[in-house]
Amino acid sequence: MTFFVALTLVGCSEPPPARVAGGPVTTTESSTVSQAAAPITVRNSGAGRSAVAVRRGVLAWGCNGAPFAKDSPDTAQILVPTTATRAEIRVPTVPNEVSGDTKCATMGSGAESIVVIADVVHRKSSGLESESYELTLFSFDLTSPSPLAKTVVTSDSTPMSLTGIFGSADGIAVSYAMANNGYEPQVHYYSGRTLTPTWKGQGTVIGATDSLFAVEHPILAATSRYSVLAAADGRPLDAGLYDRVGTIVRALSFVYSSDVGFAFAWHGISADDHSLVIDGIVWIDGGDIGKQQDKLDEATDIQPDPISDLVLVTYGDSKPAAYKVFDRTTWELKFEIDSAKSSGVNISALGISGEKLYILNGHDAPVIDIATGRSVHSGWSAFPLADLGGVTVVAMESDHGLNAGCIDPDFGRGDRKVIHYNCGEFTLVPDVDGRFPGPNY
Repeated sequence: MTFFVALTLVGCSEPPPARVAGGPVTTTESSTVSQAAAPITVRNSGAGRSAVAVRRGVLAWGCNGAPFAKDSPDTAQILVPTTATRAEIRVPTVPNEVSGDTKCATMGSGAESIVVIADVVHRKSSGLESESYELTLFSFDLTSPSPLAKTVVTSDSTPMSLTGIFGSADGIAVSYAMANNGYEPQVHYYSGRTLTPTWKGQGTVIGATDSLFAVEHPILAATSRYSVLAAADGRPLDAGLYDRVGTIVRALSFVYSSDVGFAFAWHGISADDHSLVIDGIVWIDGGDIGKQQDKLDEATDIQPDPISDLVLVTYGDSKPAAYKVFDRTTWELKFEIDSAKSSGVNISALGISGEKLYILNGHDAPVIDIATGRSVHSGWSAFPLADLGGVTVVAMESDHGLNAGCIDPDFGRGDRKVIHYNCGEFTLVPDVDGRFPGPNY
């Protein structure tokens, strides 16, 4: 099974095109989604449901933090919802290659996206050629089977590993570690479709917005510090991401990366069982850190609204939790559910999208309009993941995505640092009068 077979657009009569080695396969539907009379359904029916990243105006399989599918470990799939353009991009083959790490990320947005493949090529010794390792970047647009550019990041005779790759509005940061340097991670930034080297430094890139990168700097086996770098020049921002001393020293961890910002968590020691608990969140999206920090000191989680400037903040690790909705540009409080009310309506999961709260509570599953505090729908099963300029990507789950693993409210915990979705089905919904016609479109 090819990776392309795993993606089906309902209503599209033409079969998937044949693969083109070393580059993308692109098809464009006869009309854009925004002009379509009805929504278009995308089925994610590959083996075990492949993880999907919804970032930078595209749906991506095997790219932007989403892992490659098990049945297509060398192929990334990119879907541009606003134009119904599909592209399949294969990792270029290299003579005498044994194995190596491969990752993918996009810079730019939508149909103008540039896809960058990072590949560690391991060549065994042959004849007079000694064993070697080489980290190479290839850039592609969504229309041509040939790379736009190729650049060698580094090469060496000792093993190396590819530790991360993320894209900004107009560039790519890639990080790696080599054995001859004690596996000390390095990060390099390349700008534009020609992959022009721009700056480099130390650390592992772990997230990106349009203009910022989050970078991790290991200190000890289980301890790290973090920095936030400007994409343009690698300049570190004073983001307050270092140890703060109160009654105890609180350790810091990276929670997750999204298109609009990064979440970091302060950790303290539980008075009950002395376990490590989250006792504060740091949110960074390029705004004034000082404006919001006092509002997040007791927070345990934060979710940005993918369609508006609102954020949903959780207080309390156990049920019933309390919730507040803020405008992340001003940090004005817009809506609040205290723990007593949360317990009364039996909230089991909560999501925010399009200035509405999507609640699971075991009975009526209401959708609450944040501006009015009123229920505007009940029994919802469609959750808007992203507004892509005239088209909204909606997760479709008959058993409610928040509990089914399609949309996971705990996506930032553990190793899940980038938002992925494992929905069995997505729907691309055209705007009506300039807005998403949901929740019951």
